[in-house]
Amino acid sequence: MYKGVTVGQVTIPKGKARLRSTKKVGVTLNVHSKDLPSSANLASDLERGLLMLNSHAKLSGKVELMFIMKKKKYVEMNCTMTINLSSKEIHFVICE
Repeated sequence: MYKGVTVGQVTIPKGKARLRSTKKVGVTLNVHSKDLPSSANLASDLERGLLMLNSHAKLSGKVELMFIMKKKKYVEMNCTMTINLSSKEIHFVICE
């Protein structure tokens, strides 16, 4: 999100993680500015070369415990980051 407006969205495909393991998921996101109001100051941020974005992720699924119990669980994550457009680097990532 850029200044509260969604500028891109991606769906993560279904997958499974084994017991005591981690599954890494890579995604590519295309960012668009068509829904931004003209007062968003995008031009001045682009001229400065720094773009501040917020991201929101929600993962949900079923957790199976000892092959007996199945529970629905979900986790959410909100991050703020600054993208340096000239060096193509992400700085100041803060997640909750």
